[in-house]
Amino acid sequence: MRPAALLRTKKVDLVKLAKALLVYAGSWSDETVLEVYRWIIATGTETGEQWRRRDPLSHARFPNFGNTVGHAQKYPPPGLGHALFGSGWRDEAARVISRAVLGSSQVLENWRREMAREVGRLQAATLPVLMCRGDRGHFISRSMWEALTRRPVALLNTRFNAVHENARQLRGVALVPGRDGWALALRYGCVEDRQPHQPARSEGSEWTAMAEMTLDLRDPGDPYKKIPVQRRSEPTAVFVERCSDYINSIIEKP
Repeated sequence: MRPAALLRTKKVDLVKLAKALLVYAGSWSDETVLEVYRWIIATGTETGEQWRRRDPLSHARFPNFGNTVGHAQKYPPPGLGHALFGSGWRDEAARVISRAVLGSSQVLENWRREMAREVGRLQAATLPVLMCRGDRGHFISRSMWEALTRRPVALLNTRFNAVHENARQLRGVALVPGRDGWALALRYGCVEDRQPHQPARSEGSEWTAMAEMTLDLRDPGDPYKKIPVQRRSEPTAVFVERCSDYINSIIEKP
């Protein structure tokens, strides 16, 4: 298969997109929804030295933006508040996009005003994206969660926890947005703890694995290094396909 041609900028009518997602979350392509969501989270929750210097009273460029648009998860693990978990990711992304573009609050108005200076009017915004040219990225979500939904319990054939040998139950996968692209995150727990379809119990241990949590930078065999991170030249649709292949490769076959 020929590599997908990469599109780095895309003109999007954000107002039209937000209104359409309010009516039906499936009305735009998966890849467009993911990339708009990533851009909103990356710009709205931006932190760093440049914004501390600009606004000495706040660490964030747009204080309280994340809480205003709503977290993708109600009780997220640290650093994963805007990660998209599970087959309902599209509804979560649609909710955040609609609130950011159409919501009424001072922080959202400040963000929209600043973004209009950077990408143009929201009705014709030129966004930085990592997308396929053409229609390849229209339906990319189905295979992403297939590894978990086709069997009641998914057991890992890869060990991410050096302490708990039985921490081999894959409980969830997530896409984590960043300024430069997406990263895959895995949630896993001990086999004798709760089953995925049962309510959570306080004693059920659970951990998250991402590439940036690598245990030893000098160890080429570190399993964390193999968890996919989007490449700068890789369209999001292709990255999600790679994530799907990776998930299938680390799950024990029935």
